[in-house]
Amino acid sequence: MMKKLLVRFCIVFCFFIILLIGLVLFTPEPASFSRKAESSKIFDRNGVLLYEILIPEKGKQDFVKLEKISPYLLDAIIAIEDQDFYNHYGIDFTALMRASWQNAYYGEIISGASTLEQQLARNLFNHQERTYLNKFKEIALALKLNLKYEKNEILEKYLNTVYFGNLAYGIEAASQTYFGKTSAKLNLAESSFLAGLPQSPSAFSPYVDLQAGKKRQNKVLDSLLAQSKISQEDYESAAEQDLKFQKQRLVKIKAPHFVMWVLDQLEKEDLLAEISKGGYLITTTLDLGLQEEIQNLASLHLDKLAFKNITNASVVVLDQSSGELLAMLGSKDYFDEEIDGEVNVALSLRQPGSTLKPFLYAMAFENGLAPESSIVDEPVRFNSVDGRPYEPKNYDLTYHGLVTMREALAQSLNIPAVKILDYVGINSFLDKLHGLGLRTLIQSSEHYGLALALGSGEVRLFDLTQAYGVFGNGGNRISVETIKEVSSVNSESLGFRFRTSWNEKIFEQDAANQVTSILSDNYARTPAFGDDSPLKFDYPVAVKTGTSRNFRDNWTIGYTPVRTVGVWVGNSDGSPMIDSSGITGAAPLFNSIMNLVMRDLPKKNFREIEKGKKATAFEEFAQEKQTNTLEKMKEQSLIAYPYEGDIFQLSLNIPLEKQILTFRAKAEGEWFLNGELLGEGKTQDWQMQRGEYVLKFLTIEGEADVKFSVR
Repeated sequence: MMKKLLVRFCIVFCFFIILLIGLVLFTPEPASFSRKAESSKIFDRNGVLLYEILIPEKGKQDFVKLEKISPYLLDAIIAIEDQDFYNHYGIDFTALMRASWQNAYYGEIISGASTLEQQLARNLFNHQERTYLNKFKEIALALKLNLKYEKNEILEKYLNTVYFGNLAYGIEAASQTYFGKTSAKLNLAESSFLAGLPQSPSAFSPYVDLQAGKKRQNKVLDSLLAQSKISQEDYESAAEQDLKFQKQRLVKIKAPHFVMWVLDQLEKEDLLAEISKGGYLITTTLDLGLQEEIQNLASLHLDKLAFKNITNASVVVLDQSSGELLAMLGSKDYFDEEIDGEVNVALSLRQPGSTLKPFLYAMAFENGLAPESSIVDEPVRFNSVDGRPYEPKNYDLTYHGLVTMREALAQSLNIPAVKILDYVGINSFLDKLHGLGLRTLIQSSEHYGLALALGSGEVRLFDLTQAYGVFGNGGNRISVETIKEVSSVNSESLGFRFRTSWNEKIFEQDAANQVTSILSDNYARTPAFGDDSPLKFDYPVAVKTGTSRNFRDNWTIGYTPVRTVGVWVGNSDGSPMIDSSGITGAAPLFNSIMNLVMRDLPKKNFREIEKGKKATAFEEFAQEKQTNTLEKMKEQSLIAYPYEGDIFQLSLNIPLEKQILTFRAKAEGEWFLNGELLGEGKTQDWQMQRGEYVLKFLTIEGEADVKFSVR
């Protein structure tokens, strides 16, 4: 194996040297490159113009001499991008040898070892793909640049052409865009932040993910410190400085968060620099009409929730079959400064609460358990790595005794979920979540602990919505697409389509279908959410809510066989809401949006996803059981809760006087417990006591009774 790799490496490197000599001789001078006059445009799926990309010469680009740029910025950009800039001849031969070996090993270009000259050359070439030929051209021009210009001239050209994100080309435009000052006045903290942007301008943008931008800034400061360009005191002062960014302003733009996301995808594919020169048409997957209707629904919903200190919402809608992103609402209003509207919450890190539970149950089903398997919801204590006991509690602070896994997931009981995580293992669960695309969960299993079952990590709404599509696709990860086509004005397609992932099996089909069966079972979740909650639909919808600690995040994620919808509500600054859970905060908006996106679509049953496939024994059993329980529900029509045969468990950790069970009926009447009158009305509170009970309800319409027990 090693001998073959060595031969491959030698062939690739020799071919590279021969081709490089030829390219150096025949590569055109940079002055021969010209830009197109017509700007590039971004459209929605129906041809509606979303945004016109400014041509750098006509947009935010101001040339500035090197001596007019802050020395902090000069040191920072060299430290992070090319620390041997003044010592090489346009290419770093050591890094190039390492990259050649890596590329030979993997059989494709995965490492470029780019110097500042190479990056400058890349911006001058009209190429879109990372091929060997394009890489050779880039290196050849880098060598020519190094022969023709002094190092400071190259650095000056680089700093005046490199893209810093938010349509700012060059350091002067970037300084004005982000900090509202000239590049000469940048301090160390500001310089180190800007120097980190060229690697991935959108990913590190303060308007997209300030936390990621700060981490990148710290990496720049680490490089400066390691190269003795700054002192430890300078490092600490810059790292702790609270940066004051300019408010982002984009005019004549529709669906701004989505457009910025598209620009990010183009930048990651090394297409944005070329497209920004003009002459390209980008057709996206967005449905602008749907997007605007969703924004109106979000505004109306938030107006109703203002008294609960809820100011913002974010929504993602995916086509289940094609994986196309149909809508991305990053916030209620991009231009609303009071709610930090420019922050794209769909791409921001938030704690997901109980929305991770379905993935956990799917793993349990793959490990031999079933929806009708029993599990005890009871007081439990786990020992954590740091020696402190972990004692999970249910949302209602009560215990429900022996329940099925169907009931536990449908009613979002916390203790069974933690038990299941302990059963499948935290490391295995993290691996599965990473496979689902939730790669922001980067900490160790010891860091998260068993609380990961209840959403102790941080994820993005975009990733979480995509992950739920796995269940609707029979266990296969959905392949999300945002850009349908990139073509030139003469209609020549570049053949480019952006996808975040390709189809791959994540769960076995039976496990995925079992989770779908539970999440679409309104009867199973009724004890926790009520019979007529916002999670109830007239057609098949699988749905799950989530609430993070201290009411900072409300989630509702769900899907049909043709659409997947993710909804988040809360506040951009992370301030807590007032007593708002997923069912009261996000679920009503989810209900409205799901009905909107399904308005003109066929209401398929989930069984139709795999046409012609014979139902499994479990599915037949579950269908029969659901039919039977619905019949019992009709017979027991007067008493809404509890149900026949329910088992409740007293907690040893909660004061007895606070362990209250609320009986619910569907009409006014009288309540009797073991023959004794409790009271009148549609509801009746009762302090739980151990024993076997017969609950009777009398009304002028008739009577009903159920048996239950408390242990």
